[in-house]
Order: sequence, then structure tokens, then C-alpha cells
Amino acid sequence: FEQTQAAHMSISGQITASKVKLQAPGQDAGRSAPQDLLEFDQLTARFKSLRPLEQVAHLSRINWIRPRVTVRRDAQGVLNWLTLAAPTRTTQDASSRVAASSSASSAGAQNGDKTATAASINSWQLAVDDIGLEGGEIRWLDDAVTTPVRLSLTGFEFQAQALAWPFTQAMPFHGKA
Repeated sequence: FEQTQAAHMSISGQITASKVKLQAPGQDAGRSAPQDLLEFDQLTARFKSLRPLEQVAHLSRINWIRPRVTVRRDAQGVLNWLTLAAPTRTTQDASSRVAASSSASSAGAQNGDKTATAASINSWQLAVDDIGLEGGEIRWLDDAVTTPVRLSLTGFEFQAQALAWPFTQAMPFHGKA
């Protein structure tokens, strides 16, 4: 942390997540077990500079090892990934309590802040020098058709350089499966 005219904070280093699994809650009567959405052996991100006060992130490398994505469309045509966006009962209860406890004056202030919040979310700048994905798999399971479909793309490899957000230049990439 460095104190100057304007506050400045820069973080660098590496973060790694291993053996991660993201699941959607089982909601159907016939399928009560959680459904796999995403799992991977390892994800490593090396930060050159993370400057949250300036909303700037520059990563030297992102490396993703054996990511497996499952997209399932149920018999009603609903994709399993959409369950993440659906509010749960706990989320709804918490939201109701927060809304009930806020006063009319704070609600007015919150409405004024929505534009500022949306603008600040969009103003983040991201740069990634090198991205690598090794041994990926994408699974498509479709139960909305007469004969259920099971497709899988395995051994997916991907390399990209010079990712910038917002997009300011072309991003060279190479992939194979």
C-alpha cells in the first residue's frame, strides 16, 4: 500500500484452485441429486498487477487443467446452467428481510446509486498476456428431443495471447480437440 495524492494499491502473485466442482441443485422429482456443471483439476492465475482502486487487472498467465463443462437440457427445454440464476428460497428470504428493513430515504439513495454502480462495473479493464487450457471436455446432454442426445468433445486444447477487456485489439488464439 502506498499513500500518495491518490491512494494506490497494487497486488501481484499467484492463486491456484485445485479439484473444484460446481454443481446445480437437484430440483426435479426424478433427479434429486445435484447435477455437475463444471469441474476442473486445477486453475492457476498469475497476477502481474491487480489494482482494485483503479479497477485494473493485468494477469501474465491463466492456466486451466482438465476443465469439464456439462450442459444439460431437460425434457422441458431448460438448461441446467440457468438454475444458477434462479433465486433460491434462502436468497428470496434474505432479500425480503433486507428490503423490509430499508427505509424510504435509503431506497431513494439506492436508486440514485444504481447508475454509478453499473458504470463502475463496466469500467474494469482486464489484460491477460497468455491463456492456456489443457485436456478440456464439453458434454452436451439433451433430454428435450425424442431420442435423448449425448455428445462429448474431449481432449480440447486452447492457447490465446493478448486478451484485453474492453476489446481493443485482436486476440490471437489456437485450439484443437
